[in-house]
Amino acid sequence: MKERVQVGDSFILMVALVGFLDESGLAPLFFLAAALHEMGHVLAVSLCGGTLLQLRLTAAGGVIRYRLPRISMLKDVCIAAAGPAFGLLAAWGAAALGYYRFAGANLLLSMLNLMPVRPLDGGQMITALLRGGTIQLVVEADCCILLGLLSGMIFLRGGGCSLLIFTTILIGYLQKNLQNPCKRFRI
Repeated sequence: MKERVQVGDSFILMVALVGFLDESGLAPLFFLAAALHEMGHVLAVSLCGGTLLQLRLTAAGGVIRYRLPRISMLKDVCIAAAGPAFGLLAAWGAAALGYYRFAGANLLLSMLNLMPVRPLDGGQMITALLRGGTIQLVVEADCCILLGLLSGMIFLRGGGCSLLIFTTILIGYLQKNLQNPCKRFRI
């Protein structure tokens, strides 16, 4: 039987690289925000009566595999929405306590995850609601185009390349989604 929690080599490499390059001290805040995000998904799986099969950490984020007793569009949407919801609650709580950097990390992570591109949570919600198809692929492609334009403008104005890298990764996922439009990722 596979272990429930798996840590990929890419995750270890990313943590080491980010730890080495992070001069601002924001990396631990983002890792904590990501942990809270994944805890939201795990809690939602449990509340929906599901079974957590696996949590795999990769450089692109956490991937949760779960099983529900019955297929349920509403439960799939709730599980996908739980991560960003946890992050938004954490952002609100951290801001109320004056921890603005942690609030910002949670807010940014939640907002990016709500983008309607699989395998992000927003893409999972759209998949659960639309069950795939042309409309979903158009929404994903449009989102990637707009994000590409925005990240390009930010980069050209000296705003750094983080969003550009994120957009490139999303475009890679979009390419996979276009080749296999019916594939459903799990959170």
